[in-house]
Amino acid sequence: MKKVAVLLYPDFSNYEMSVALSILGQAQKPFDVFGLTLEPIRSEEGIYIAPQKTVEELVVDDYDGLLLTGEMDCKPLMTDERYATFVKSFDKPEMIIGSISSSTGLLAKLEMLKDKKYISRIPEEFLDKFGFQKENYTTEGNYVQDGNIITAMGFGFVEFGIAFGKALGLDFHPGWYKRNWEE
Repeated sequence: MKKVAVLLYPDFSNYEMSVALSILGQAQKPFDVFGLTLEPIRSEEGIYIAPQKTVEELVVDDYDGLLLTGEMDCKPLMTDERYATFVKSFDKPEMIIGSISSSTGLLAKLEMLKDKKYISRIPEEFLDKFGFQKENYTTEGNYVQDGNIITAMGFGFVEFGIAFGKALGLDFHPGWYKRNWEE
């Protein structure tokens, strides 16, 4: 069974990926946590997570998905080429990529959102700076799926996680994450 790669960076937003990770667990879908080193990485909430693998250890054929969470400070993610190289490895139509909040900035920088409808936490006035195509930007809804890429606002983390699980074809109960258990 292929796995999902989860990339972490300084000040990552733990809550934004919480539902997606819970769904992976519920569906018994394996995942690996990657970082630049194996040293624990501090989240914006103050939780430390130790990656299982470094970005250099990626064997992309072992994976069918990539999960990117937002972060308080975009600078490390946007400026360290090791993150860009890692993420660009997943730029294939068969790979499901989930990017929430400010992590969409890296997808834009790498031109992975070119000709894709998307939503982002990046303020509209900064869209040009990161290379976003304004004509494909939307503010409607909490998440957008266009082909293999799912983007979301940080507050849409529940819908984002459910969409990510469905895009991967996982067997899980979406009602766990909604008020109405039957949904």
